[in-house]
Amino acid sequence: RIARRDTSAKLVDMEYVQVHPTGLVDPSDPKSSSKMLAPEAMRGCGGVLFNYLGKRFCDELGTRDYVTACIEKFCRKESNGESMKEQSIAYLTMNEESAELFGSAALDFYEKKGMINRCNGLSELSSFIGCDENVLMETLEEVNSAAKGEINDPCGRTVFRAPNFDPNQMYLVALITPCIHYTMGGIAINASAEVLLEPSRSESHGNASHPIVLGLYAAGECTGGVHGANRLAGNSLLECAVFGRIAGSRSADITSSIAPALDPKIYLPLRLRCRRTLSARGHIHEFTFDLPSSKHKLAPFFKPGQYISIRHTHHNAEPLPEPLDRYYSPVSRDGARGEITLLIKAEPERGPVQGHLCSMTPGDSLLLRGPCGGLSFDLFDPKVERVGLICGGSGVSPMVQIIRECLFANVHKSIRLVWGVEYSEDLVYRKIMDEQARKHSATLNLTYVVNKPDFGWVGEIGMIDEDMLRRYMFRPGKGTKIVVCGPWKMCQIMKELLKNMGYTEDMVYSFM
Repeated sequence: RIARRDTSAKLVDMEYVQVHPTGLVDPSDPKSSSKMLAPEAMRGCGGVLFNYLGKRFCDELGTRDYVTACIEKFCRKESNGESMKEQSIAYLTMNEESAELFGSAALDFYEKKGMINRCNGLSELSSFIGCDENVLMETLEEVNSAAKGEINDPCGRTVFRAPNFDPNQMYLVALITPCIHYTMGGIAINASAEVLLEPSRSESHGNASHPIVLGLYAAGECTGGVHGANRLAGNSLLECAVFGRIAGSRSADITSSIAPALDPKIYLPLRLRCRRTLSARGHIHEFTFDLPSSKHKLAPFFKPGQYISIRHTHHNAEPLPEPLDRYYSPVSRDGARGEITLLIKAEPERGPVQGHLCSMTPGDSLLLRGPCGGLSFDLFDPKVERVGLICGGSGVSPMVQIIRECLFANVHKSIRLVWGVEYSEDLVYRKIMDEQARKHSATLNLTYVVNKPDFGWVGEIGMIDEDMLRRYMFRPGKGTKIVVCGPWKMCQIMKELLKNMGYTEDMVYSFM
């Protein structure tokens, strides 16, 4: 909450709190708000739980939530002295065999802390618990019978690693009560351990993904959203090791001199932050890569509409005979800090390049360089008053960036987009584009063309043709620029159609 107060950090999953059933009660300070945990191995090695009546009330090897609920239901005693009033106390009891399985060194630690008491025989044990000795004797006989398989355990326990509860042996007893063990909620982070901002401040940062608190990283239990509603045992260490290492590395990189994020001639490795599959058929993906640090951005070395090159050197972990280079346009703004996002059509069976992309997981690296070329005109030139965008399929990539750049900079230009796809589901940015068109109705106009539409489609059907361009594109003239991107054949057809409509070469830029 301090992070939210001081930096407007986003918090998530604050309602999810994990309770541990066996928090050790310190007899010298029973009301202490801090508890030391009794390891679950105490129960796993054969320990049993008694309530203040000397009776068992649950399967000690059940889940944490289950055992906690049973303690709260069957162990609340309000007449056991003022110091323990309002607490649900159970007695975690180990016989000599279970104590040996647990280990004397570990037990010595808890005994020295005053958390474990030794009771010599049944009489001392019942006196310590404060229960009837005969009732406790019946409970121990029941445990012995269940352990031998003579009866089914009334509490449902099926594993008894230390089955001999002889009334004359030494018992080790700890007072336990449920306590908070782990909070799943906390500060929201992304895959690069960067702290996310509350959505209300997103407009001031304009990242392609989610806005971040620049230069602030988090890892460990202060973070949320990593474990879902209930953390699996042991995963907190994994979380600290994975995100702690990432946070340390990324924060250290901030102190280095800020050189350009990419080099136009030399391929540099960038780490894959995350990959999102956008289409139902699983063939269109967003790949987000970390720039060298969260302070790096493509601008001013990149201009809107410029593209990058990716070099592939391996396929199925085997080196390729020769590197394969492919070119892509970012969909993220050049001013987005710490990341670059690419829209890529990739299917695993479509050759080594697409296969390699589909096999990548967060943390993998890919070689990138840029800028490698792009728009032949300055998008922010005040003489450019109207920008027409014509694209097919994933050729929408540079158009997304152009639209984002213009809307973010609040430049006074009219933008018209005609986007043709094969299937309706290929309009992967339609929802966000429609939202922006509603917000900027005087600036942004969108037309979708689907060759094989779903039932009920009310937009244009077929392929982009001259008639559609005449209806939806700007007329040729001074101050008008047209950008074309898509498959090679489509680009050639569009350039011919635009020429027939009166557009001159200086008015049209085609990526293919």
